Amino acid sequence: GQAFMVKMEYVFDRAIAAFTLAVVCLMTFMCLNPFKWLFFRTDLVLMRWTFWEILISPFGQVQFRHFFTADIFTSMGQALKDIGYVGCYFTYGQWLNSTEPTTKECPRLENYLLVITFIPLWFRFAQCFKKYYDDPKRDKKTFANAGKYFASILVQVAGVLRSKVKGTPSYNFFIIMSAIS
Repeated sequence: GQAFMVKMEYVFDRAIAAFTLAVVCLMTFMCLNPFKWLFFRTDLVLMRWTFWEILISPFGQVQFRHFFTADIFTSMGQALKDIGYVGCYFTYGQWLNSTEPTTKECPRLENYLLVITFIPLWFRFAQCFKKYYDDPKRDKKTFANAGKYFASILVQVAGVLRSKVKGTPSYNFFIIMSAIS
């Protein structure tokens, strides 16, 4: 993980990341804000519906806001992985010693990292097919776009195989899929 940790060694007797915990708590509070300020009601309702419609994208409507939001999630792959590292870092107590979390200390972290790389790509893939299904004559570009996301999913599969099965065949498969993508 590449999450940034601030160790306040001069404030505490040992290097703990209390400032990082405070920033994570503040950002979580700002995202899940229970108070009605800064157009809270409009933003919350709009984001709820957008997330729901992204989840049902193969069966629901696909508009610009759905494409745009799902594309943002596709671009945030590393940030979503870092959220898993930060969650493991604070849940399992590594922040007290400022040690970086690994899959040995966090057994669920590996599964989270594998799933979180597929989900945004899958939703974009499903949206492209839904858009093509709605109007196949007008939206031929979205069919090619679906191929792009399918190739990215194949690269992720090859990466998982490379990490799980050590050896030359899995590495060659990863290189071929990366070149195709």
